[in-house]
Amino acid sequence: MEKTEENNLFFVCSLIEYIARKTKNTKKYIVQKLGKDKIAKIYDLAEVYHSENIDKVTYDLIQEVKIDEGKYVL
Repeated sequence: MEKTEENNLFFVCSLIEYIARKTKNTKKYIVQKLGKDKIAKIYDLAEVYHSENIDKVTYDLIQEVKIDEGKYVL
């Protein structure tokens, strides 16, 4: 795997984890809400998203896919 692909994969995984923590949901729930197509798009645009503020990216995705506040306690 090339370095860029590894970085993109790491970014996607980290973003899913961050959204889960922010919204108090499981990572499984976040993956289901985002869906395969959205995750693929995030992967493809990871270099662009990586240069943006992580809180803004997170907020935008939460709003876009309508992720509700959960009750999962880490």
